[in-house]
Amino acid sequence: MKKIRKRNGTIVPFDASKIAMAIKKANKAVSSSDAATQDDIRWIISKIENNNSLNDVESIHLNKRVHFS
Repeated sequence: MKKIRKRNGTIVPFDASKIAMAIKKANKAVSSSDAATQDDIRWIISKIENNNSLNDVESIHLNKRVHFS
């Protein structure tokens, strides 16, 4: 099971639903044209699950994600 280090330094099991929930909350703060789609959310989660660093994923601009494929 993949583990992640939280900002407070603790190590916990990766929970994709928490990532999805955070992105959906962030969608409320942006225009609909900038909001992440379900496909975007699945893509981001797959990047994390496939051992990309969280810093890499945090730097992704969803509208330009083709540059990170």
